[in-house]
Amino acid sequence: MLSMAAFDAVMTAIFAVVSGRPEAMFARAPEMALFLVVLTLAGARGIYGPVALCAAGRGDPAAAASRLTRLARDSAFWALFTGGLFSIWAFIVAPIMLFDAPPTSDVLALLFSRALVWIVLLPFLVYFLVHDHARLMLRWIFETYGVTAPPGDVRLGGKLALILGAGAVAPGLAVAATMAFVPPVSPITGLPRETIVLVTLLGGAVALSVAFWSVERAMSESVRSLTDALDAIRAGDVAPRLAVETDDELGKLSAGVNALAAALEESRSAESRSAAERAEAATMFHEAQKQSALGQLAAGVAHDFNNILTIVLGYTQSARKRMGEEDPSRKRLGEVLSAAERGRALIAQILAFARAGSPDRKPVDLSACVGESVEWLRATLGAAYPIRFSTPDTPAVILGEPASVHQIVANLCINASHAMAGGGRLDVWIDTLDIDGGRAEGLSRRGLPKGPELLVEATPEGGARAWVGVLHPGPHARLTVADVGKGMDAATLRRVFEPYFTTKAVGEGSGLGLAAVHGVVSGWAGAIAVQTMPAPADGHGTRFEVFLPLAPASGD
Repeated sequence: MLSMAAFDAVMTAIFAVVSGRPEAMFARAPEMALFLVVLTLAGARGIYGPVALCAAGRGDPAAAASRLTRLARDSAFWALFTGGLFSIWAFIVAPIMLFDAPPTSDVLALLFSRALVWIVLLPFLVYFLVHDHARLMLRWIFETYGVTAPPGDVRLGGKLALILGAGAVAPGLAVAATMAFVPPVSPITGLPRETIVLVTLLGGAVALSVAFWSVERAMSESVRSLTDALDAIRAGDVAPRLAVETDDELGKLSAGVNALAAALEESRSAESRSAAERAEAATMFHEAQKQSALGQLAAGVAHDFNNILTIVLGYTQSARKRMGEEDPSRKRLGEVLSAAERGRALIAQILAFARAGSPDRKPVDLSACVGESVEWLRATLGAAYPIRFSTPDTPAVILGEPASVHQIVANLCINASHAMAGGGRLDVWIDTLDIDGGRAEGLSRRGLPKGPELLVEATPEGGARAWVGVLHPGPHARLTVADVGKGMDAATLRRVFEPYFTTKAVGEGSGLGLAAVHGVVSGWAGAIAVQTMPAPADGHGTRFEVFLPLAPASGD
């Protein structure tokens, strides 16, 4: 904005040299300092405030960019105010009051024509110089902070009209007034009229040159940036970003190219996500086909093997009955029977995994079935694994089958005992609750049932939690088995329901226990929730929660 003072100083120097009165420079110094320096800096402090803070690294880049879009306009308004005061004082008041210029019509015409030129040319010059400075600052903010300015509403046609109107018409009117009303020799300065006209035209030429230079520079650099961005998009780079450097149609075009690039990038990302989803769906479909084939194979093999075991059990029991109590082979046949029974239990697990629920479901008191399983497990696991068991006061009746309930409890409790090497307490309890849809909706938001069947999340404490299945609203029974064992990490938890996955040593587990539990629970429209914390973290251990719908009450 100090270009007003510099411009006036240059023009005054030219006029002083032409007129042969160098002392005129010193006579103009006070008024130039007051109007064109002091007032200009006072206004610029408020206008440039956010920009100056951003340049110092303390301000908001977005606020600075927004201010820069109005900088040329606001600076021009302040320059019009200060330049107007300066021109009125310097070219009208001072000549009449301080230099005793006679207020004749010729003198007043000369003074008004000179004041008109400077009232127009000074803010005109400021507008275009500040416009170029603001453009460079917008580019700097974009390159430094990645912030683009909002496009302005100025038109290129308006700028060209301003150049012609203010830069050419105003000096032309001043020259015309000088030629019409001023005598051949100025009554104020004593200079020839042609000298005054020459200085006026020179000032207008300088202002017009600055205006054309600013507009041409902004247009050429904006067009070059737009061309580079379009070439990048054509080459496959859909994410070029441009600095919105101008407040006219070119700035809006830059913002439009940014929006187009963002839309293309989002479209490409959506296409990539869609392709990934299709690939995942295809993988899940093939995995389901493999699981189905595996289930059919397992069911067929298990059925045939079960027939073989039935023969083995029958003949072994018959042979054992014919032996005396002291026969040493009797004990060996007992081991054969035990091995065959374990084989039959394994076959039951395979069949539970292979089928999607039992076809002969009937009302079963879950508390009674789990209680029987707990009593059997207490005898099997021994005193090293005490089991605390609690049930609700009222029966928890589900639609199922007792054998599958025993299988669920046995698998969960035996796995828990294996996680507590050397002993530890097991907690088993049953309670009932009403699911109002919140749990089902919560699981749906996490990707179920449309997403993966198993969802696993790592917890901030280093543990993990998992959900299998989606519950429908209504009354449910919840079977909980909790241990204080070594727990699992998220990677292990993601695989525990896979058939044949096990963390046990060879010969200690088949990897079908939790797969069988999953098959039974999902076949009964239930769900499983798991929370685990690996040792040695505080509160380590694992808790399985099995949710099963309660059977409708009689008469429902």
